[in-house]
Amino acid sequence: MMSIDDYGQRDRYGWKYQYGSRWQVAWDQLFHRSASSGFEKTSKVLVELLSRAETFSNDTLSHISNEFLASCEESSRYPWRYYYVKYDVFRPGRYGMHGISDKAAKPYVSTVMWTASKYSENAYVPYLKAADPEHISRDKYGQRLSYGDRHIICKNDAYELRLDENDEVLESYPISQDEDGVDTEDRVLVLKEFLELIEPD
Repeated sequence: MMSIDDYGQRDRYGWKYQYGSRWQVAWDQLFHRSASSGFEKTSKVLVELLSRAETFSNDTLSHISNEFLASCEESSRYPWRYYYVKYDVFRPGRYGMHGISDKAAKPYVSTVMWTASKYSENAYVPYLKAADPEHISRDKYGQRLSYGDRHIICKNDAYELRLDENDEVLESYPISQDEDGVDTEDRVLVLKEFLELIEPD
């Protein structure tokens, strides 16, 4: 469905978004009206997906998602949903909840949640985990990659290497975006390049 459009529903508190999962509870939330906003769009995306083929198999669905990924890569435009489709860490098979506090202004500032209601030590920023899962900081709810006395965070348009002691920014590594604020390069690959440059411990 994400290959068609962003079908997520924002909860009534405004900072969490419901998506699908291997757990049935996530789909129950999506396909039953609730206090969350976006039910109509979810329905529209599902109808569009179902119109793509007369019958569906894993191969059919893989073809749809691969076409979407290829179109993003050919145009060098990587919206948030590109990463959701491409990287498994965006879809951990839990409650399907993502924390995204300002989707309009900062769509790439997101956290994959492990519980249905709040951040926990198992939550994480998916771009960070996709690039270096071994250094995700559980103590900081997965909001940084930790390397000795330094850490890296993901902002909407850059990565920052900071000192733990006082959060001083040691280095900023920009992520190219177009005038609409859409990534023009895969930010996971950008982070891997940054890690090679700084050679963290």
